[in-house]
Amino acid sequence: MGTFTRLFVAGLLLMGIFTLPTFGQDATVDQLLTGKTYPLTLKLKDLDGGWRTFTAGGQSDTGKSLLDMFMQSEMHMTMPAEVYYTKGQLVTMNGVTFLVAYRRLPLPLPDPQAARDNRDTAKPAPLTPDTPLNLCLMNLREVGNLINIHPFNMLQEIADSTVPGNTVTPTATGSESVANMRQLAVAVQMYVQDNKLKLPPLDDAEQMKAALMPYVKNEQLFLQPKSGDPYQGNPMLAGKTVAELPDPSQVMVLFEVTPDNNGQRVVAFLDGHVEAVDAQRWAALKEKMAKAVQPMAAKDAQTESLNRLRQLAVCIAISAQDNDEMLPAMQTAEQLKATLTKATQVDVKIFTKPGTVEAYQPNPTLSQKALGEIKKPEETILCYEATPWPDGKRGVAFLDGHVVFVGPQQWERLKAQLVAK
Repeated sequence: MGTFTRLFVAGLLLMGIFTLPTFGQDATVDQLLTGKTYPLTLKLKDLDGGWRTFTAGGQSDTGKSLLDMFMQSEMHMTMPAEVYYTKGQLVTMNGVTFLVAYRRLPLPLPDPQAARDNRDTAKPAPLTPDTPLNLCLMNLREVGNLINIHPFNMLQEIADSTVPGNTVTPTATGSESVANMRQLAVAVQMYVQDNKLKLPPLDDAEQMKAALMPYVKNEQLFLQPKSGDPYQGNPMLAGKTVAELPDPSQVMVLFEVTPDNNGQRVVAFLDGHVEAVDAQRWAALKEKMAKAVQPMAAKDAQTESLNRLRQLAVCIAISAQDNDEMLPAMQTAEQLKATLTKATQVDVKIFTKPGTVEAYQPNPTLSQKALGEIKKPEETILCYEATPWPDGKRGVAFLDGHVVFVGPQQWERLKAQLVAK
C-alpha cells in the first residue's frame, strides 16, 4: 500500500470513529517538547470515553525498532504489541503527518540469556488507574495498520492486563463469568484506592453492589451468567483495610456461590487475578483465609454479638416509633433487613453474627404487630442467634431492649413463643 493510500485509510478510520481531527495542524518541535500543545504525560485515569485504544501492526522492517528485530532474529522472542491511546488528533511537522497518541513506559530489556534458554515473552506489569502514559507521535508513513480499534474502557483495560497471570480455563467455567469477575475485581481495587484502602462491604451482596456500581455501571456484571445468582463477597474481609491483609494474590474477595457441573467455581483475588478452582483448591483457600484473617477470640466475638443484637433491637424500636408504634415486617431475617435498610442508613454488620454469615433471626409472631398488644415486652423475644456458641449459650434480644445469653434449658422454654398460637 502506498504512502498516500495508507494516510487516506488511516484518516478514514480515525474520522469514522473519533471526533473529526484537525488534519494537518501545524506544530513546532518546541511546542511539542514543552507540552504546550499536548501534555507530555498522562495517567490512565485521565482518559475517558472520548479516547480510543488500538495497536499498530503490519510494520515494515524500517518501522520496527532495533530491539524488535534483535529479539526476533537473535533470541526468537516477539515483543508484545504496543497498546496506544488517542483522541484522533493529527499534527504536521515539516510536511510529515503524525498521529498524537499515548502509551505506557517501554518494557525493561529482558535478560538475554534467560530469553535464549526459556524463549519467554516479556510481560508488562498489570495496569492501574495511576499507570503513567507518555506522549508519542506516530509517523503515519511508517505505521502499517491501526488495528483492534475500540472505545477506551479503563476497567476493561486493567482487567485485560491481568490476563497473562490468569489460571482460568474459560471452557470449563464460562468465559462470561470470568470476564465479569475480572471487571468486578478491578472495581474493588479502585474502590480501595478511593476509600483510604478500606474494602467495600463484602458481607452483603446488595451493599457491595451499591459500592461498586459507580465503577462498573452495569448491574449484569454482579450475576452469574448461567444461573443468575449474585456473586458473593468474602464476608471475612468486611470492614478491613488492605494494610491488614497478607499477600493480595492469596486473598479472595469474590467467588461463585455454587460450583459448575465440573465442580469448579470462579474466584477473584485482591490483586485482580481470577482463578477457576476445584473443590480441593476451594477448601484450601477457605482454610488459608481463615488463618490469614485473624478471627476474634471467642469471648470478644460473644461480646460483639451482644452489641450487634442490642443495636438491632434499637433500630427495630426506632422503626416502630416512626410507624405509629407498629413493629416492622419481620417474618424472616431478609424481610427485616430489607425493611430497616430501606427506611434508614443502617450498618449491615448488625444483621449477622460476628465471624460468620449467619443472620440474626427475628421473632416472626411480632411482624407488623402493634406494641400496645404486647403485655410483657421484657419476656418477649425480639431477635436471637440462630445457633448457640460452643458453650451452649446463645444471645437473645428482648422487646424491652435488654440483651442476654441464655442456656439450653432457658432457650427451650423461650422458643415456644416463636410459634404463632
